[in-house]
Amino acid sequence: MLCSFTEKDKIEADTNGITFQSADHSRTLSISFSSGEIEYKTAEIRYSPTNLAVGVPSTNQLPRVAKNVLSKLHISFSDITGWLGTNKIDYSEPLTTFYVGDAIITNVPYRTIYFRRSVDGMPIAYDFYRFNVGEHGGISKISIVWPNLKRVRSYQTVSPKDVVDFIRNGNATRGPVPTSIGDIDWPSIKSLTITDAIPSYLVNGNRLYPFLYLGAMVDTGNIKVKIGMACPLIDETKP
Repeated sequence: MLCSFTEKDKIEADTNGITFQSADHSRTLSISFSSGEIEYKTAEIRYSPTNLAVGVPSTNQLPRVAKNVLSKLHISFSDITGWLGTNKIDYSEPLTTFYVGDAIITNVPYRTIYFRRSVDGMPIAYDFYRFNVGEHGGISKISIVWPNLKRVRSYQTVSPKDVVDFIRNGNATRGPVPTSIGDIDWPSIKSLTITDAIPSYLVNGNRLYPFLYLGAMVDTGNIKVKIGMACPLIDETKP
């Protein structure tokens, strides 16, 4: 079992969810039946120059670890995509540095695997999930929201020409401009070039709504600025 709890570790249970806690209070698992949320936490381990983390899986081992963990959660590896959208998983690693005399000792206490849910081959934007992989491949934290889904209705997608018209008519929502750039005089820009178009889902309440994420390059005549845009993807007049 992934988190190694038994019935005697159960401290709360009702129709909305269930919570387990180890006898020494060092580990807790909470599951919400209504939202599909899974939260698992373990006590933080304090490492030192004489007590370094060992056996933390390397980055090239993480895809195998991710598949194993997700399979135990009954999540298919085909139903995820990376946070950055180019890999199945993305990861980060905190680096702890210890100074012992003139020596410098570095240690990675765990690595965090990030991913997003993919529905109909489309990522759910902005939400991401993760779990930490520590010593000897042990899982030290899980944070996932994975509710059951049911299709409400389907619509016809818009054409590339429709997308261009949406942008020209102001029906696409522009993301923030980097603060280092300052204000842009939008009516006077030289060009707007679409660099990416990614069909995606957006969480709104307890529903998913499709939209088209657009990566764009703005040429102001003086500088070029990367921005993100959200554009309609479906024609709600044609269910």
